[in-house]
Amino acid sequence: MLASEIIRFGKKQAAKGRFLCAFNTCVDGVVKLPKGMSLPQPKLVGEIYDQHQLLSTLAYFVEKGAGGESIIASQEVCDWIGKNFKAKFQVGGQAGIVSETLASLKAKKVYCHSYSLSELKGKLLNSKILFPRLDHNGRIKYLPAGKLAFGPEREFHWIFNFRKGQRFGKRVAKETDRFIATFDRINSRMRVNPHFAHSLHKLAHHANTCLVAGFPLAEDTKDILKAKEVIGELKKFNPKLAIHLELGDMRKRGVGNYLLKEVFPLCGRVGMDETELELFSKGRLEGLEAQVRAGRKLASRAKLERLVVHAREHSFSVVSKGSRLSSKKELKALALGNLVAKAKASCGRTPTWKDVSRVADKQIECEVRGQVAICFNKPIRAKTTLGLGDAFTAGLLVGEL
Repeated sequence: MLASEIIRFGKKQAAKGRFLCAFNTCVDGVVKLPKGMSLPQPKLVGEIYDQHQLLSTLAYFVEKGAGGESIIASQEVCDWIGKNFKAKFQVGGQAGIVSETLASLKAKKVYCHSYSLSELKGKLLNSKILFPRLDHNGRIKYLPAGKLAFGPEREFHWIFNFRKGQRFGKRVAKETDRFIATFDRINSRMRVNPHFAHSLHKLAHHANTCLVAGFPLAEDTKDILKAKEVIGELKKFNPKLAIHLELGDMRKRGVGNYLLKEVFPLCGRVGMDETELELFSKGRLEGLEAQVRAGRKLASRAKLERLVVHAREHSFSVVSKGSRLSSKKELKALALGNLVAKAKASCGRTPTWKDVSRVADKQIECEVRGQVAICFNKPIRAKTTLGLGDAFTAGLLVGEL
C-alpha cells in the first residue's frame, strides 16, 4: 500500500470529519530532570504521599527501563514537583490529545469535553476545539477554551522522561521510557461537565464519530456510571453515531471487568494496546499470532463490531461480520493511524499533515486475513513516546469515517 495514497485519503476524510471527544482533558507537565540528580533506593509505590516515595518510584522505573504510572495522593506533592522542577506544559489526557491531533489534521469540527477549563488549559488548547456552553437563555453555544478559561490549574500529570544510559547517581536507565505521576481528582472520578451533559441531544447529531476515554483513572465502578449514562444518551439520540472506546493502563482489575461486561457492548468499537489485551486475556501474549487469536476471542466475547490493538511493531483490527466497516477499509485506517503516530514520535509534538508526509515510507506493509486487517510498523528514532497511542487513535478514527 502506497503511503502517498493513504495521506491523500486521510486529508479527504479529515475534511468531512465531525468528532466528539470525551472524557479526560488535562494538563501534562513534562519535567526536565536536572544534570547530576541522584535517585534513592528503587521502590514501586502505587499511591504517592511524599517526595521520597515519588523519587523512589522514579528510580524503580529508571532501573527497570520501563514506563509506568502512579497516583499522587496529596496536593502538597503535586505542588512540590511544580516548585522544584522545570517543566514544559502541554495538553494531556486521551480526549485532549486526540482532540489536539484531529484539530491539527484539519478535521471539519472537533467538539471536546473538559470538566474544568483553567487559564493554562485555555492557553494550551487549539482554538479550533469547541466546548459546549449554555447561555443565560439555555441556548447552546460552542466556544474555544480560551473564551471559557478561568482560574489557576491545580492538577497535573507530571511526565518524567529518561533516556537509555542516563545516570542518576547510582541509578542508570536501562531503556528509554517515562514515569508518570498523576494528581487528577476530577478525571479519576469521571466527573461530567453539566454544560456537556445538557448538550448531548445536539452533540449526538453534530458529530459522526465519538471517542470515549479516561476510564483507566477510575477508582471504582461507581465512578463510571455517569460516563456510561452519557454514552447511552448519545446512542439514544443518534443510534448511527460511531462510538470508539479507547482503553489505557488499567489501575483496577474490577474497573476493567466492568467495562468488558457493561461498556464494551454499548460502544461496539474498542481500542487498546497489547498490554491491555493481555489483561483481558489473563496471560502473556508472545508475538502477533497469539495477540490476533486473543483479539478474536475478546471481540467475540464482548460482541464488538470492531476491536483494534496497537503495538510498537504492528497494529491489527478484528471486524465482525455484518459490521459497517470492512477489513479493506480498516487497512487504510490502521495505516493512517500508524503514520500519524510515527509523525508524532519523530517530531515530538502534535503532528500536521506536513509532518506525516515527511516521515512516511514509500510503501506500507499490510495484509488481510479474513476478518482481520494487519499493518506493520518500521522502528524509528523517537523524540517522544508520550501520547503515541492517542495519535494513532486520531488517525484511525479519521480513516474509519
